[in-house]
Amino acid sequence: TIVVEYKFPFWRHKGSSWANKTQDKVKLVGWCSYTDNRNGITVIPVQSFDDQVAYIEMGSDSDLQRKEVIANEVLLFTWEKSLRWNDLNAVAYSSDNKALYKLGYEINKSTIHTDELRWSPVD
Repeated sequence: TIVVEYKFPFWRHKGSSWANKTQDKVKLVGWCSYTDNRNGITVIPVQSFDDQVAYIEMGSDSDLQRKEVIANEVLLFTWEKSLRWNDLNAVAYSSDNKALYKLGYEINKSTIHTDELRWSPVD
């Protein structure tokens, strides 16, 4: 879903949301990001089905959040501003601080679709 606002002579993007239907070991359940002239919000639910994942870090600099994982439960990452996917720097770690999964797109096509944003194993 995309939310737009008309400001003559253009349409302005205000926000978007979507739900992911994958069966990945670490699942990006959905995404919601919205902004208006004064405020913004981003909400990202994540669910881990991998017992090796101990915590997930998402965000950058002063916006960095770390959440401990409880297997099969949904974690909610929220910010009071609109964020793009590439500003999230999301990584899932093991209990010994080893990066296991990273949020992003597979770079093997010339186009990107929002439903292809997912957690991929770190090599």
